[in-house]
Amino acid sequence: MILGKSYLGSTEITKAYLGSNVVYEAGGGGGIPTANLFAYYGFNGDTLDAVGINDGTLVSGAALTTTNPKTSTGAVEFTSGTSYVNLGISSDFTLTDGIDVNRNDRAGSFSFWFNAETNKNSVFIFLGSVTVLREYLIFFTGGNLYFILYGTTNSDSIRIIHPYTLPLNEWHHITATYNGDYTSSNFGLNLYIDKVKVSTPAVQLGTYTGQTRRGYDLVLGKFGVNIDYTLDGKMDGVGFWDKELSQEEVTAIYDEQNLGNELI
Repeated sequence: MILGKSYLGSTEITKAYLGSNVVYEAGGGGGIPTANLFAYYGFNGDTLDAVGINDGTLVSGAALTTTNPKTSTGAVEFTSGTSYVNLGISSDFTLTDGIDVNRNDRAGSFSFWFNAETNKNSVFIFLGSVTVLREYLIFFTGGNLYFILYGTTNSDSIRIIHPYTLPLNEWHHITATYNGDYTSSNFGLNLYIDKVKVSTPAVQLGTYTGQTRRGYDLVLGKFGVNIDYTLDGKMDGVGFWDKELSQEEVTAIYDEQNLGNELI
């Protein structure tokens, strides 16, 4: 998911950002995987990207709060039907390496905590335009949790549609991963809830032949201009990796943060 960007090794990242509180090192056999982590938002009094350059902006009433017992730090709260966090336009967030017919999908993973306050259509992560073209979407509606990658048109997609009862006033964790190869098993998609991989298989709608970079803002908590699809609640610990996280890594993220430790 990174274009033209170099990475620090996991040990360098932990030294730079964690000081002596190292929770992961390459080959360390535990803690949080920081290798290939290119953006992270802990919402600890700000919306800064702790490892990259994609700082967020609070929009239309989104506010910072200190109420997340899971990570023992702050969170962002969506306080109205129009509030969201704008992470901006960046090629870092796309799951493709180009915009022409020779483009190729790239691996990527998304991980976050959420606390929903009402049982409604709830958008967690969205890249694209509601009315024009989309890239990917993680949201809840109609008793299902969706993880969708869009192709050439909005009618072409691969997706996991998992039956889910949205828990209220509780913190829960979601990780969605893509291995970058839609021709592989399960179209390369996996979805985890509280570190448990769902068994619901992915499906294809239309003909998916890969993503196209659209050049829209990545937002948290809102489905573009659609005020009927917003998150009424909080998010925290939002991380983006340019790799497919393994089950072991998903478990490490959940277990570490569930103990009250922030990722960065």
